[in-house]
Amino acid sequence: MRICLSILLILTLISNSFAQIPFDTTGGRFRDFVFDTISITQNLPYSTALNAAGQMQTLNMDIYRPYNDPMQARPFMVLVHGGSFLQGNKSDLEETCRAFARKGYVTVSIQYRLGYSSFTAAGAVQTVIRATQDLKNAVRFLRKSVTLSNPYQLHPDYAFVGGVSAGAIASLHAAYMDQLSEILPGQTIPSLDSLHNAGQIPGFDWRFKAVINIAGGIGDTNWIEPGDVPVTSLHGTADVVVPYETGSFGGAFSLFGSLPIFERTQNLGIRSELRPFEGAGHDYSVGNPWAVDTTISRITSFLFPFLTNPATQTESPQIKNPVRVFMQSDGWQVEAGTPGFDVKLYDFQGRILQQKSEGSASLSIPATSGGRVLLITTSEGLRKSWILPAYQL
Repeated sequence: MRICLSILLILTLISNSFAQIPFDTTGGRFRDFVFDTISITQNLPYSTALNAAGQMQTLNMDIYRPYNDPMQARPFMVLVHGGSFLQGNKSDLEETCRAFARKGYVTVSIQYRLGYSSFTAAGAVQTVIRATQDLKNAVRFLRKSVTLSNPYQLHPDYAFVGGVSAGAIASLHAAYMDQLSEILPGQTIPSLDSLHNAGQIPGFDWRFKAVINIAGGIGDTNWIEPGDVPVTSLHGTADVVVPYETGSFGGAFSLFGSLPIFERTQNLGIRSELRPFEGAGHDYSVGNPWAVDTTISRITSFLFPFLTNPATQTESPQIKNPVRVFMQSDGWQVEAGTPGFDVKLYDFQGRILQQKSEGSASLSIPATSGGRVLLITTSEGLRKSWILPAYQL
């Protein structure tokens, strides 16, 4: 009963918003490889900060964009490479950036501060915090560029971040470690502004809509709280570098991996997905040549629903009791009892699964259907959307 009530509460909250879709997704944009050619801006400076050696370091980013794209405001994705916070390069994520740029995203791979001031738990935490600060400043820099003639054609409200290994650890901590009480004692973080490094590019927000976690982990799943950003995770179950469940990262500090992150977010009603690669190690593509395509496909499917932007409006007085969405023993039931409704059920790739447009529309959605996007359009042209959680929530 508690599970049913939490699901219905989620649906009630979502259904209070009308949906406006600012992005043209026809022709497979943001789902398929629409663009054959991309343009790359390399080594663009975005931040200057003190590194682990106590020296000022200029940090650069590479920006990948679909070539000759008429869309003037596009979602963007900031990605962080791996390498145990000791090595690696922004070029390591070139193929991933190219793939999503071909789908229509603006993708960005960033350089961030590497190295440890000391090989202790405290030094490791400092290293993670530096990486999260750099990631946040990269998002701020890109948002600021929108106000300066928007040379990269970004939509400032549609930022996503993610990474691989150490980059995923940085991304997850940027998403969920957002209070001073979550910092280990002895760290020189005097204020939240210091934690977020807000002083370098003041006046611009670093927050993002969702986080992509590839073989990463977080210091404490209790940092994940109701209302936090959604997360999609991909992880080898036999990973001995970053634990799939719980363990340590290089013996320096404890980490909770993708499985407990998924369980925590599911319990809190935060939209999340987990794709485990059974028996695979840290680089789960080893021995699984299809895993790279699976990764791109799963991230694509997870991000697509975010391209519907909820905007709260006053409901039209002519609409009375328009739609009921409720759970039955074998799945979801959708009923629109007032004439003049068009009811469409989409999968996360934007494909229509079911459609009803008669006066009294009723849809039955099997329990096995998982997450789905429901769009209701009235005869007055008003629209409402639901993102139906996976049934097993």
